[in-house]
Amino acid sequence: MIIQIRRKTGRILLLLGILAICGLAYLGIHKAGILKNTVTDTGVPDPDSESSEESLQAAEESSAIEEEPPVLAVHVSGAVQHPDQVYYLPQGSRISDAIQEAGGPAEGSDLSGINLASLLSDGQKVYIPFEGEEPVMVTEESSATVLIGEPGSGLTNINFATTIELEALPGIGEKYAQRIIEYRTQNGPFQSIEEIKNVKGIGEAVFAKIRDSITV
Repeated sequence: MIIQIRRKTGRILLLLGILAICGLAYLGIHKAGILKNTVTDTGVPDPDSESSEESLQAAEESSAIEEEPPVLAVHVSGAVQHPDQVYYLPQGSRISDAIQEAGGPAEGSDLSGINLASLLSDGQKVYIPFEGEEPVMVTEESSATVLIGEPGSGLTNINFATTIELEALPGIGEKYAQRIIEYRTQNGPFQSIEEIKNVKGIGEAVFAKIRDSITV
């Protein structure tokens, strides 16, 4: 009888020991989880979060590298070292930049009537004349840049002037400058300076302000 009681008591103690071990193990796991959350919440970076931020930053840097600055495609011909080629220049480039990109002026070139400071536009053709060469009459579609006014005259040739050059004329703002370009595009070059009065909005009063500043 006593032996049976001892055996039952031993089994009970064994079962209690197993339960105690399981309870301690559970408490240990639970405590570890709480500790992990506490460390994360107190500002220590989560490894997974840090990895995501680094990946995002790397993607942004890669995208920035792949983005190329806008360029202008310009056809340069005439009296330059390497004519009749298309050159690619950054936005904001001027005619002088296009000439240098084409190797510089050729021997016998005449730059006296060229506004070297004129801004370039995408798809423009820049033509550099030789000495004694007559200006080539072109329409706006070809976007050719030739002699702007008579050499050394200081006058603005209304057949070839850009929007910026037209806006510089007295009484001609952005709206009238655009109308002048649209008119010569649709009707061809002006045959006389008086013909500019055919442009909508340019009457005798405006013409009187610009007549001494323009030529064809």
